[in-house]
Amino acid sequence: MTAGSDILRDIGRHEAELEALAKAIEQIQRAQEKQMRAVNAINRTLAEARGGWRTLMLVCGISGAAGAFTWKLLALLGYLR
Repeated sequence: MTAGSDILRDIGRHEAELEALAKAIEQIQRAQEKQMRAVNAINRTLAEARGGWRTLMLVCGISGAAGAFTWKLLALLGYLR
């Protein structure tokens, strides 16, 4: 074999390797985009859950305060002995 044919063979091999690497990078990018969409969906769900949790705590707090006020009022008026 001549040096020229060795060089051409090496160039062809490197081109094939580059094409394979480019395809692998594209697959990785698609997988990363899919993962980012999943993470964003999880973040939206957590944000909604935080809002719901705060609302529940507010309602419970108001209910507890109203119950305590009613109990104290009934005790002062003599309905509770």
